Amino acid sequence: MGKPAMANVPHLCAVVIAYNQRGHTLACLRALSGVTYPAWTILLVDNGSTDGTAEAVAQAFPQVRVLRLGENQGYAGGANIGVARALANGADYTLLLNNDVRVPPDAPGALIAAAEADPHVAVVGSKIYYADEPRRLQSAGGIVDWRTMHLQLIGLGEFDQGQYNRVQQVDFVSGCAMLIRAEAWCTIGEFDPAYFLYYEEVDWCLRARRAGWKVVYIPVVAIWHADQASTGTEPGLVMYYTTRNRLLLAQRYADRWTRLAIYMDALRRAGQSMYNLLASHRRPQAVATLMAVRDFARGRLGRGPYPATHK
Repeated sequence: MGKPAMANVPHLCAVVIAYNQRGHTLACLRALSGVTYPAWTILLVDNGSTDGTAEAVAQAFPQVRVLRLGENQGYAGGANIGVARALANGADYTLLLNNDVRVPPDAPGALIAAAEADPHVAVVGSKIYYADEPRRLQSAGGIVDWRTMHLQLIGLGEFDQGQYNRVQQVDFVSGCAMLIRAEAWCTIGEFDPAYFLYYEEVDWCLRARRAGWKVVYIPVVAIWHADQASTGTEPGLVMYYTTRNRLLLAQRYADRWTRLAIYMDALRRAGQSMYNLLASHRRPQAVATLMAVRDFARGRLGRGPYPATHK
């Protein structure tokens, strides 16, 4: 699987990050097997899976390079290792993918064409649809609400009626499928492992924009994503990482008064969580919120008490 590099054609490496979810990973690779781009390879980063994912991939797709990590490095850590390997092997672009996406055959070529049209583009994202509702949007790029530091996925939950059919610069693109220019990665640096899971791609895109690069959404490509398939249903996981990492993002990018408001809101939410614990309401989410606020206050970043890796 994958095609050798050709003269004057940028080399692409699709880096798939997998943590368990063997079935999703195999389906993702089956979709990638139809890609028509003329110069590309695939690297699977097996992020400490325990369900035989790496072995199943090696058997079903012997052309796919498999990089097995001994332990879960988080999405940020796994992506960093994968991109580093891709660049060491000569990739001009890396298509960073969750293992629960479906990529149509012409998508990589269209993404690269958009990046090649402007040398100032660091990263390109596409329309992301929900896998179980093929015309309902999950994302058409993203923006940061600078008053609250909440993230807003453009078009979230809307049916696609062409309302986002124009190329535009955005604050960030979804980390489930993002094309990254090698030159930009080398200039900006890798994902910050302090995030471990969630917000790492947002932080990277904001750093890119601050450095003068462009973050671009294009509408001509659509990718399907089984939202949160890899994080599963573990109670509190999403709440913990999004709460803690929003505070970290605010610490780094918000102005002083916005940071103060967000910190006060975090304390209010922690107090509400204490009440919920005593009243036995939403206990997993309450515990996750308390741990997130506590860990941020203590500077405990990176891997938290929840192990899953993907979005």
